[in-house]
Amino acid sequence: MPYTLSEDEVLIQKVVREFATTQVGLDRAADQDRHDRFPSETMAAAAGLGLTTMTVPAEQGGAGVTATAFALAIHELAKVDPNAAAILAVHNGLALRFILQAGDAVRARVVQAAAAGEVVAFLGTEEASGSDVASLGTTAVPSQGGYRITGQKVWAVAASDAKHFVVLADAKGGATPAPTLFYVPASAAGITLGNNEPLLGLRAAGIRTVYLSSVQVPAENRIGDVGQGLALLKAERPWLQVAAAAALAGCVAGAFTAAADFATSRIQFGQPIGTYQAVSDGVVTMDVQAHACLALTLEAAAHLGADDAPLWAARAKAFANEMAIPMTRQAIRIQGGTGFMREGGTERFARDARALQFLGETTQMQRDLIKRAVLPDVTFPATP
Repeated sequence: MPYTLSEDEVLIQKVVREFATTQVGLDRAADQDRHDRFPSETMAAAAGLGLTTMTVPAEQGGAGVTATAFALAIHELAKVDPNAAAILAVHNGLALRFILQAGDAVRARVVQAAAAGEVVAFLGTEEASGSDVASLGTTAVPSQGGYRITGQKVWAVAASDAKHFVVLADAKGGATPAPTLFYVPASAAGITLGNNEPLLGLRAAGIRTVYLSSVQVPAENRIGDVGQGLALLKAERPWLQVAAAAALAGCVAGAFTAAADFATSRIQFGQPIGTYQAVSDGVVTMDVQAHACLALTLEAAAHLGADDAPLWAARAKAFANEMAIPMTRQAIRIQGGTGFMREGGTERFARDARALQFLGETTQMQRDLIKRAVLPDVTFPATP
């Protein structure tokens, strides 16, 4: 399907590109990565541009940008700082999408806080179950007219500095599991954070383990009906997957820029190495795949809200996953030994791309969805 960017979408792309290059910058992003430091200054500045409420309609206090503009913003930011892109992807593409379905008081309070730069983190994954989010060890037991939440969540992006959590827990009270979403202030009694663990990629994204010990929340903090948590997650997850695809495409684009600059400036045997076919072919391949990733991501963004959104989001995320790692590796190859150095500008994109591939389900889970759609007459085993 051909698409054309609107004037507003072109403007947002331009504004975020300028923001990423002038206010964030490669040097700051590299320093935050080196010291595992959450990009607090970036989040505060992003709020001033409306980037912390991109998926919230204007009538509800948000920026109300299109899904395409949202993807473009994440892409432009990831070209410089994939960590900040990942934070805003989860914050806008999942956590705030859930908050929009909370009660009026909770929604108004959290959206206002998000507009001021406070981050909302989603606590869904558990160590024992991984991608099997239905197998919940975290429970929400009816208590004092509300719920008492107890459990442990891992790999929570932005948990280190988030002021607000959306927690997926089993609302006990019946004979069968009832996965349910809850809004929980990060300052609530009974919440503690795990230690900062050095990671391969997304080192500055504030990823932490979160422990919840008898955290009391009022009934009005429940999001949706009891047992509706997985349905809400399934409905909103395509937004995160499109954002993750945009961030991966941004990693490829950022690594491409560093590799192309190196191919132009590095002189070997009296001429730029870009004149040699072995190098120029690599640069061309990166350019093609970077544009292909972005094009498929924007196509998927255009389908958000439609019935086929999960399929298109899976296509975009699967393709971006499968291109990001070989293309960032290509950038390192072009730079040679410099590519392995922090000053080279590509090793950080290569590491972050490996971490981003797990944002919004694994490639294998997305390919499972795609095969069922494109082979409707084949009987596959039930999805786990």
